[in-house]
Amino acid sequence: MLLFRYVFLITCCCMTAPVVVAQENSAPEYVQQGLQYEQAEEYSKAIQAYRKARPLAIPSDQKLIDKAIDRVEDLIQQQALVNQARIDDIRRNIQALSDPQNRQRLLEDLTKVEKDDNASLADFQRVVRRVDAAKRVETALSNEGRPSRPVSRPPDPVPSRPPDPVLSRPPVAASPPVQKPVTPPKKQLIVDMPGVESGVFRGSQKTKSIQRSKPPKP
Repeated sequence: MLLFRYVFLITCCCMTAPVVVAQENSAPEYVQQGLQYEQAEEYSKAIQAYRKARPLAIPSDQKLIDKAIDRVEDLIQQQALVNQARIDDIRRNIQALSDPQNRQRLLEDLTKVEKDDNASLADFQRVVRRVDAAKRVETALSNEGRPSRPVSRPPDPVPSRPPDPVLSRPPVAASPPVQKPVTPPKKQLIVDMPGVESGVFRGSQKTKSIQRSKPPKP
């Protein structure tokens, strides 16, 4: 009897409990979600949101949603090429590590991101930061075993001597030679008298030297 009353009470409670019906989003809400995923470069989620919005939209909006889906599909192809280049670059950096455990662990992280269709740029950057951290640790450990090279002291600068005043003096231009006035010689008029031969005088005839006298002053 008690069991029957207990079942009856549970049945009544279930019948009077409010029924919650899941309401589906509208087309504009799905389109808004698609735009947000598209800006975040999560193109697979963006296409899913656009495809959910298409049957709920009016015919004119369905054409716009189809164009958005085509645009996102082109972006997915471009992103696949970019991601492949990123994966190749990250894999080369991982293979350059010397610790095999680090290589194995980071290759597993890279494989997870590579297989994720919704992987974004932040996921690749996260793996890149891990690779850079492992590389810094290996570099620090390898430098600990190397002998430190002594730091060579630079030579002391040679003190500069003051310039020689004689050598630094500018050259003096040579002065032109002073020309002395030339005194003209006195003019003499020599008159040879007849009968003179080789300095021998004949009779009383002599060679007379007549000096030109200056004219009298007025």
